[in-house]
Amino acid sequence: MEVFAKKKATAGEIIHGAKAAVLALLMPLGIVAALRFGVFTATEAGAMAVLYCTFVGMVVYRTLHISNFPAIVLETLHSTGAIMFIIVGANLFGVYLTYERIPHHMSVYLANVTDNPIMFLLLVNVFLLIIGMFLDGSPAILIIGPLLAPVAANFGIDPVHFGIIFLINMVIGGITPPFASMMFVVCAMMQLPVAKFMGEVWPFLFALLFALAIITLSPSLVLFLPNLIG
Repeated sequence: MEVFAKKKATAGEIIHGAKAAVLALLMPLGIVAALRFGVFTATEAGAMAVLYCTFVGMVVYRTLHISNFPAIVLETLHSTGAIMFIIVGANLFGVYLTYERIPHHMSVYLANVTDNPIMFLLLVNVFLLIIGMFLDGSPAILIIGPLLAPVAANFGIDPVHFGIIFLINMVIGGITPPFASMMFVVCAMMQLPVAKFMGEVWPFLFALLFALAIITLSPSLVLFLPNLIG
């Protein structure tokens, strides 16, 4: 399945596409706002997204019909099944890491190897980038986050700054094989070979790494908005 454009879109085509996509683009904004104000949980957000997309597709765009639902459900089952195998493997690996106390040992090592906060963050980045290749984001946050956060606090690193660094590492891990959950979600949904995905995604991967380096070395970029709000 070919999903990449063969020619660059013109300005008129971009404007026309943006107008047609306004309602679709409002969905992530609405979900983030609702999560921020506690209207519903992250799990409930998925259900609300489905209801919103169904309404827009059937009532507004009129491109979605009842006859499409069996094929949609079948494709969802196939995609979910493939993704769940990856998540199960990642979670099993997380159980093994916890059993062997590898995150604990690595946290102790990172705390003792240097007394420089910047060097500590650089080592944390390397550690999290490697862990992110094998461990899904949620288990990594639950297992490794509580171990590294107190160490970062001892170095005087702002928890918001450290949290953003941690999350960006998990995002990068989500598109980095072998246990790249976001990569497999995209490949399953688009019926795209992993090799093709990796061949196209590497510029964005380098951009994420560049952004991670800047955020690591410039905490003011992360903290100016929280500090502004108070």
